[in-house]
Parts: sequence; C-alpha cells; structure tokens
Amino acid sequence: MKYAHEINAAGNLSQHGYEEALKTVEHLLEHQPDSPLVDILCDKISKYEDSAPELSEFNERIAGSPTT
Repeated sequence: MKYAHEINAAGNLSQHGYEEALKTVEHLLEHQPDSPLVDILCDKISKYEDSAPELSEFNERIAGSPTT
C-alpha cells in the first residue's frame, strides 16, 4: 500500500514523524488533494502541535490572543 509507512508513523508522531507528515501532506495536496490520507495526517499533525512540549509556549500565546 502506498503511504503505508506514513499512516503507521502518524499513529504516534515524534518530531521526525511530524516533519515527515508535513512533507507528505504538502506532496499530497499538490498531487492527490482528494486523498483521504490528507485528513488522517492533518488530524495527527494538529494533535501533535497541540501537545508538543516544544510548541507549548507558542500555544499559550495563541490561546491568550484576542480574536478578531
């Protein structure tokens, strides 16, 4: 199955897996934008970004920002 590695890696993203998922989504959006893998990976990317310790300060600033 094409992209099987990416699907398995998306189950538990590390920093490396996160970066690979971003690259894969970029590729898919350019070449196969209707692929269901886009939604799967975007969901995992979002969860990683919400919980990654290295992004916690950024997330706190965003949470405190006024909305327009």
